[in-house]
Amino acid sequence: MAMSEEELRERESWTTIQKENYTIQTILKACIMHKWNISVSFSGGKDSQVLLDMTAWMWKKSEEEHGKKPLNVVFSNTSNEFAKMELFVKEYCDLMERKHDIKIRLYVVRGEKTYYEVVKDIGYPVVSKTTCRKVRDIRKWIKKEKIKWEDISDKLDNGIESANLLRKLGASNTVVLYLTGIRKDNTEGATQSRLPKKWRPLIIADFEVSEECCTILKKIPQKRIQNDIGSIAIIGEMAEESQNRRSKYKKTGCFVTSGKKIMVKPMGFWLEKNVLEYIKKYDLPTFFVYGKLVEENGELRFTGEQRTGCKLCLFGIQFDTERLKRLKQIEPQTYKFAVKPVEEGGLGYRKVIEYINKKCGCNVWIDEEEP
Repeated sequence: MAMSEEELRERESWTTIQKENYTIQTILKACIMHKWNISVSFSGGKDSQVLLDMTAWMWKKSEEEHGKKPLNVVFSNTSNEFAKMELFVKEYCDLMERKHDIKIRLYVVRGEKTYYEVVKDIGYPVVSKTTCRKVRDIRKWIKKEKIKWEDISDKLDNGIESANLLRKLGASNTVVLYLTGIRKDNTEGATQSRLPKKWRPLIIADFEVSEECCTILKKIPQKRIQNDIGSIAIIGEMAEESQNRRSKYKKTGCFVTSGKKIMVKPMGFWLEKNVLEYIKKYDLPTFFVYGKLVEENGELRFTGEQRTGCKLCLFGIQFDTERLKRLKQIEPQTYKFAVKPVEEGGLGYRKVIEYINKKCGCNVWIDEEEP
């Protein structure tokens, strides 16, 4: 159900116990609606840990209704997790079985490509999914129409005049919008619809960028197993995590239905602080890279990584500028592989980071190249 920004903010202001109760009721509603054919998407990260704990509690309380069926849990091994994540996932599922006295059926799924192959064949996940998509579409048009970037790069900021120029050169309405901010009807689009000037150098970079890694490595394998076992997905995605997710959640609420695609986002209105409060309240063990959960000035935080996710992902690297430095400390061999040139069998991250630092004004940490 769609909601306004004010309605979402109201939900976000609820206490953690209020959110816990509402989320459990939402999960229960989804289970009843779909005859208990659900699967929890579990990454091993803190958000999905909280989701699984609540779902497991509800599952036990409802065992008469579902006949003590095992609870389906799906973990995507993307080849981009920290080294011991899959082991932690299995151990946490074992803990949930003992704690709630239920059975869990854990599915470990993998994509048809590894992360290395996705980067090599399709492109780097850098800056953001939205930026990568815009750059990719623009580059496709330039290649198709054999456009020389230097012929148009200084002619993109004159509004409708720029839009008309690009149209004459065969640009689609989408590409025109990305480069000039002008819509098909010659009105100005929203600010976020235009590719920021800061990232225009990515259009002519000598490496490809792509937003498709998550779809290939996680979404497609999860959807495949959910189709195989006939379940709908329960995911721990929160609106707070990005503007894109916030916009989507306001349009759908907790229940997402689009054609045959059905998923439930029962934690969409949770905030980071609620997740940490829940973990502390129920003393949930967390993956080692988070460090310890401590309280400072009345607020909870982890002493290590604030997120696990994909260890080699470069989305948001312009803000989290020391991510690779921490990776080097946690998994030095992985870091070494990441910065090694592609022609030497590595991922070629050094070239990418040095390019966005020099051409896009970023200040991302990378160590000095070894002689």
